[in-house]
Amino acid sequence: MKKSGPDSRKTVKAMRELDRILSVLIEELERKKLDDNVNVVILSDHGMAASTKVIELEKHVDFNDVEKAVGEGTFAMVAPEKKKMDNVYQQLRQANVKGLNVYKKDKLPKRFHIRESDLVLPIVLTADEGYVINLPEIKNKVYPGEPQDQQGYNGYDPDDVDEMNTIMYAFGPDFRADFEAEPIRQVDHYNLLCHLTGVKPKPNDGVWGRVQQLLKSEEPEDSDENDSSEEDGDNAASQTTLSLLLVALVTLRMALFK
Repeated sequence: MKKSGPDSRKTVKAMRELDRILSVLIEELERKKLDDNVNVVILSDHGMAASTKVIELEKHVDFNDVEKAVGEGTFAMVAPEKKKMDNVYQQLRQANVKGLNVYKKDKLPKRFHIRESDLVLPIVLTADEGYVINLPEIKNKVYPGEPQDQQGYNGYDPDDVDEMNTIMYAFGPDFRADFEAEPIRQVDHYNLLCHLTGVKPKPNDGVWGRVQQLLKSEEPEDSDENDSSEEDGDNAASQTTLSLLLVALVTLRMALFK
């Protein structure tokens, strides 16, 4: 999907194959009389958008001042040489490149949740919808270090780009039928899957209230009433005779898209 783009014939073909696989799954559940006992959850990990406007980063910063650069597409990071931090940052800021956002690590939006990560380099670059960042090929300095021939990209800010929204379909004995939910977040799926399998979740950033709406039953009485993730999994398991959850991870890296 990345190489061909979200609207390509290859993508359509892959989705048709996936539809066939899901049809077989549903038919087999019905044939084996498990359709009233099995919850099926179908997820994708992120959306995808076509991008055609390329930002050549080498035109806007002197890479002699750069110790390391990592990334491509919608997200990149730069580690300046010693004593060159302000110089590199100002070069990028003053270039005022359309479609490019430049942040110092400690000034990243809090909602990104990566300020404290040791893996994040001092300068972070993100692209606006329709733009992609292209780094030069410089051995032992720029990674991945080779051109990325892609027609589709993920990683845009999901608060600004609707195409980054993903899918979530679910059916089974524990789910409400013919119900379209308000949007939930990727971090919420963990609490839902723990609930369905009777596993007590670890502390996390998900909100139980956002996934509770999907289910027939109310929140267990002994769970946290403050929309936290500390749900008691012992009482959260499905009351069906078969405690089984099938999760189809519809990722953009699966063999269907090769």
